[in-house]
Amino acid sequence: DAPTPAALRPLLEATWPAMLTVSALLERQPAELTEAITRARRSLTSTPAAHSQHMYTRIGIALALKAQHAMVDEPAKSAALQDAINELEQARDALTERTGPTVTNEVLWQLAEAYWLRSTLSHDSDGPDDRAVALTLHSLRVIADDVLLQLGTEHGLEAARVGAGRGLRAAGWALADGYIDEAVECLERGRAL
Repeated sequence: DAPTPAALRPLLEATWPAMLTVSALLERQPAELTEAITRARRSLTSTPAAHSQHMYTRIGIALALKAQHAMVDEPAKSAALQDAINELEQARDALTERTGPTVTNEVLWQLAEAYWLRSTLSHDSDGPDDRAVALTLHSLRVIADDVLLQLGTEHGLEAARVGAGRGLRAAGWALADGYIDEAVECLERGRAL
């Protein structure tokens, strides 16, 4: 076995938790998910080896926490979802004008989904459904900008297809809460892609 080059160690440390997460999901092992989350959080302290590595790591942590949420009972269930939201909020706070549209879109969408999930479980009166729809609309604007800037058709068509699906889903969220204007806007933005 050859030693791992020092320059690749942070990247490998960041991807290892994803493998643990997949394994834990397949085997339904919440303890392994906890280990994956711990390792991923530890990798956030290192210097990133690739652009947006920490953003993708936070998205991965949030996905693992959402999976953990699906596997465990209360009160750990609610804590896992809140931790996922916190990770995604940190990722959103770290977004800049220089962050690529793919990463920006994924952070916004995952956060919207997490807020929606929390609202369906707790019926929060603070209006997380409003945040879910608003984040989706922001995400659709990012996708529209990304589609317009594409040189080739394949990526643009894929981004438009994903965006249209997300717009439809968010319209359903808005309708479920009686926000007709927001539902129409979600449908229009999705259709416009």
